[in-house]
Amino acid sequence: MTKLVIDTDPGWDDALVLVLLLAKRDIDVLCVTTVWGNEDIADTTTNARRMTYCCGRPDIPIYAGCMQALKPVSIDVPCPPSSVVRALPPLGTVVNGTYAPEMLTAMARAHGPELTILAIGSMTNIAAAIEGDRAAMKTVGTVVVTGGTFTERKTHEFNLGSDPLATNKLLEAELNPVMITFDVEMTMNKGDWAQQTMKDMKTKWATFYAKVIQDQLDQHNYEANEGVFDQLGALYALQPSLFNIEPMTIRVESGRIIRDPAGHPARVATSVNIDAAYDLLFKRLA
Repeated sequence: MTKLVIDTDPGWDDALVLVLLLAKRDIDVLCVTTVWGNEDIADTTTNARRMTYCCGRPDIPIYAGCMQALKPVSIDVPCPPSSVVRALPPLGTVVNGTYAPEMLTAMARAHGPELTILAIGSMTNIAAAIEGDRAAMKTVGTVVVTGGTFTERKTHEFNLGSDPLATNKLLEAELNPVMITFDVEMTMNKGDWAQQTMKDMKTKWATFYAKVIQDQLDQHNYEANEGVFDQLGALYALQPSLFNIEPMTIRVESGRIIRDPAGHPARVATSVNIDAAYDLLFKRLA
């Protein structure tokens, strides 16, 4: 069974990641660490409590992490808060006292190559963990990062662009992360069909997933239905064979990924089996 730590900033899409990974008990989620990002650290931590309780997993410990970027930059928050998530009671899960970056390094020392860290928020906690114990973090089997784009966009890609210094520390540590890019996320563009499929399923989690998406659409975040975002990181953790992964050397500027022979090693998802990925998503919600 995969040993997993989820480093997250829920958020609507990260809340759906937690559904995909927690609602069934076939993944050994060791803990959830929270980071600033789509909301401030108090809200992302409360939302994590809401989701672990909602998913029937109040036993999973939560550790709060970094409150701001290592070097703050001006960047727009990419989406509104989720009214659906905020309506859930924050019950059952006590936030533990250990600082999230310290817990990441403790998990790395304890589990090393058996551990997967799913980093689906800003990279600040990861960078702070590297600063705290780089040697331990280099033993981690897989660090999965969602974010970054190869294309020019009007706004920075948030997960990698919100804390450029932290993103660079991640790459410079040469953890050889697996990167699920915004470009691949946007190929999962069957949103209207997926919404209807989930409504027709009428299961608890499919209904919840569809409601979270609809709430974003109602708040004019139309991008929410144009791809599958941080949820794709959960699908990678569940079934890596869905993805084509290409080793490359890269650098990142404000969330933009640039191939560079003088850069740092990463394993980058270049495509995903779209139909099979949706099949897995629906199975997790069944």
